Amino acid sequence: MVIYRQTAHLCILWLIYLSSQSQSSPLPKVEVNQVPETMRLNTENTATSPLREQFKNPAEILGILLLIGGDTIRKAIAQLAGPNVAPVAFSFGWVAYSFGALLSVWGDGRLLPEPDVHSMVINHKSGNTKQNESWVLGRLIRDLEMHFSTQKSKTKEFGGKSFHIIKLEAMDVWKKKHHWSGKDRPDPPAHDLIWWSFFGCVVLQLGLAVAPIFIDHSGNWRILLVTGAGTMLAIIHGSLPQCKEEKYECEMTEKGKDATFILTRGNSHQYVFVIHSPPENRTLNMEHLAVSRRIGGKNVMKYITAVLAACWIVLLIAIGGLEQDTWFLLMVGGIGMFHNLWVAGHARTTSAHGIPLDIENAKPLTDPDKSVMEGLMAAEKIEPGVGLALLKVYFPGRLRPDEDKWWAKKTKRFVKRIENERKKKGKKPKSEEEEESEGSEEESEGADIWL
Repeated sequence: MVIYRQTAHLCILWLIYLSSQSQSSPLPKVEVNQVPETMRLNTENTATSPLREQFKNPAEILGILLLIGGDTIRKAIAQLAGPNVAPVAFSFGWVAYSFGALLSVWGDGRLLPEPDVHSMVINHKSGNTKQNESWVLGRLIRDLEMHFSTQKSKTKEFGGKSFHIIKLEAMDVWKKKHHWSGKDRPDPPAHDLIWWSFFGCVVLQLGLAVAPIFIDHSGNWRILLVTGAGTMLAIIHGSLPQCKEEKYECEMTEKGKDATFILTRGNSHQYVFVIHSPPENRTLNMEHLAVSRRIGGKNVMKYITAVLAACWIVLLIAIGGLEQDTWFLLMVGGIGMFHNLWVAGHARTTSAHGIPLDIENAKPLTDPDKSVMEGLMAAEKIEPGVGLALLKVYFPGRLRPDEDKWWAKKTKRFVKRIENERKKKGKKPKSEEEEESEGSEEESEGADIWL
């Protein structure tokens, strides 16, 4: 108890002493401006300051944006592949694409994507049907449908909601200056607005990249260096020879022989395109083009894609080290991304696809406002074999008795016509047993290949 009392007394005496000191020497009045900076309320440490700094120089987001959008880059390359140079703009997504391409080359060996439009190619004479695995054929069908449904929608020939079978003539694509090599090489695709627009995009990007050098006389040339290096890498990566080989890996039609290919998206779709190549012209064999050939990537291409992927990583690291004027680089990448999105999705002409067709003289094989069966019958009357080739596609089930009889009659005539053409070309005539067996098959409901 004594100890507690002494402690209490000491505390009271200490409080009295402090109060006396405060009364004798009051604390001086301090102005707000005289408060040291370390004691002031630091407004920069509030919750909004990191957000403000991020919007001022978005350095971290640039590295992240380079890792997204690889599919867009791949489709843009598929659109522009064909000429020696495929001008794909520098944009976000190149790092992701470079590693995706590296995985593909070391795997199945393919760089181009699968076709985004499901379709089929039908041989006019044999009726053989192949599911399309070619990017360029899928886009060709898509763009032809867009053309005839929008550009000529005012006319009854191709517009409306009715079923249309349209015949198009293929133009000659055999490059004459390659005749001496003994190889059949088609003309490269034509340069359209999409191809030439790359140069306008690059000029705009470089103009933005140069701006930081002159703003406030800072002399920041790093944005220009990154933009220039990224553009060069994009051109090199998009112009790899394997992309062109995959896109147009096919034979050409034989010289002096006509060929007819039927392109359609299948049952329930509105448009069918009959592509006819006359004997004096040579075009791509679309039946051969529709088949994808996975031969695996070449060893040289594997190492090239690995080096390019490493270069993109170096560029990604360089972008991550930027601390000022990053908005300019963000705008450069945004312009490139917008351009690549436009390239990947925009419609192109048939010449730009590398399969030039005479669209201006398109010939309708069906009457407007008719049913699908009536359209097939009308097409068979104008172009024998076309309706037969499409019959199994649009009517896989049973036919009505009158329709079955009509198509069996057309099948007989078409088979006889093919046989006459073979005899005229000097083919070996068939034996009596073969003719009798064929005759018995024709007298049935028709050849199995058609019905």
